[in-house]
Parts: sequence; structure tokens; C-alpha cells
Amino acid sequence: IRRQVIEFQPYMIAVTMLTADFAECMNVVRLLRNQMPKSLIVGGGPHPSGEPHATMEQMSELDGIGLGPGEEICLELANGSLLRETAGCAYMDGGLVKFVGHRQVAKDIDCFPFPAWDLIDTEFYCELNSATTFNFLTRSLSVLTSRGCPCACYFCSSEWNRPLRMHSVEYVIELCEMLIRKYPIDTLAFWDDTIGLN
Repeated sequence: IRRQVIEFQPYMIAVTMLTADFAECMNVVRLLRNQMPKSLIVGGGPHPSGEPHATMEQMSELDGIGLGPGEEICLELANGSLLRETAGCAYMDGGLVKFVGHRQVAKDIDCFPFPAWDLIDTEFYCELNSATTFNFLTRSLSVLTSRGCPCACYFCSSEWNRPLRMHSVEYVIELCEMLIRKYPIDTLAFWDDTIGLN
């Protein structure tokens, strides 16, 4: 991570966080802040969205967090919007966590382009390694056909990503066909929270 960040010299770094890997995320964020003192570092994902105060208090190295889905927040920040002006963000000011208004999520998620698989080492994700054994020991890439969940179970992190929004059938078929055609995979792994609802 250190080598790649130093080589790339990013203006902004976004770190998604699950509660299960929060301690490791703290280590990564501290390393990033040490290496890139002037970069904008923003946390996001289920843990910061569910626990914004605790996240900001425990990770003083963060400049702020994005609450809820982050595509539009990250795009605005990357285009120069300030945390203090970007709806759906939180930041620390004088020891207090400040929130910049509620952000409406995109209802039509077909407006988002396909994931940019060509920008990453897809071979790593297709290999059989400790990060891919959940794909039933096959060469696989991941697909999301929906976002969120209509339920509000107390024990679950899906609350941060409501309401349920689904891609069109045409979008999903085109994405799957593209992955099968372009990459040497055996299976597709569907990662939806609630793929059986519809």
C-alpha cells in the first residue's frame, strides 16, 4: 500500500470500512496519513456510516467520512468540492463532528458505469488465494445487481445503504456478458445483500 500510494501520489484517498476490519483500516489510514500528509483521506462504507462519531473520534487522521453510498460523494470531492460543502459528509471541527446535510441516493443505479475492472489486477481476483476462496474455488469475478435492503434488522449493517435499488435486467445481462467475454473466468459471484427478493 505504501509503495503504490507513493508512486501514484493521489489528491484523494477513500477507504471503505467494515466493522470486522476496522482495526486494520485504522492502521492503513495512519500509514497513509504518514506518507501523504497533504492528501484528502475520507472514510466510508458500513462502519463509518453507522458510527460516524466513533469513527471520527477514533481515527483523527481522517479528514472526514462519507455517509451512505459513496460514488457521488467521491466524484464531487475528486472534482474539488470541499468536505464542508458536500452533502452526505461529516468532518471534525473544534472537537465536534459536523454533518453536511442529508444526501438523497440515486434511485436509478443504471446511471453508474460498470466497475472499472481494467484498472485493477483482475488476475489477483481470479487466482485461487485466501481472498477468493469464498468463490467456491473457481476463477471468478464479482457482480452486484442491486444496492441496499428494504429491511432494518438491528444487527445488520445494511441500514446505511437503504433503500433497496435494483439494476435493470438489461444492465445485469450486459455486465455479465462483458465479464465473461473479457476475462478468463469460470463463474460470477453475486454479492447482493438480498438477491432473492425479486
